[in-house]
Amino acid sequence: MTTILFQETLDLFNGPRAPQIDSQLTFKPTRDEDSCVDDEYEFGRQITPFEQLPTPKEWVDRFIHSAVEILNGKRSAVQLSRWCNRKVFSYLSENARIRPAQVRIGRKSIGQPFDQILEVTAMLHGKERSRILVARFEGLDGRWLCVELFTI
Repeated sequence: MTTILFQETLDLFNGPRAPQIDSQLTFKPTRDEDSCVDDEYEFGRQITPFEQLPTPKEWVDRFIHSAVEILNGKRSAVQLSRWCNRKVFSYLSENARIRPAQVRIGRKSIGQPFDQILEVTAMLHGKERSRILVARFEGLDGRWLCVELFTI
């Protein structure tokens, strides 16, 4: 025979709430390994408030389209050098194809874990297979700067 035990439950949802405190959280920009500028000084990259940054969706669409053209060999990597760090620039330069390929950009997803951070995934559909392009952008110096980019 099965017996059912009843136990009193704690009133977790209707109790007194702690006062909401405005958080002063901020992020530390991704360090560019090749840079000689130390993060300790004020003349390094400066975090930009979200309101002063370009519209994320439009900007990401243009950047991803240009990056895919670079990887397909239809555009020079130098054209995106201002909007990415050296690690991403070298990745784009080294992985550019010599023969242009037909790749279609599929669905894009933009996540924003923090005001000045965008995490982007984009489906790339080719003739033989589909791949995923993953990128991370940080709002620095008045623009979105791509600090990570690779294809899976």
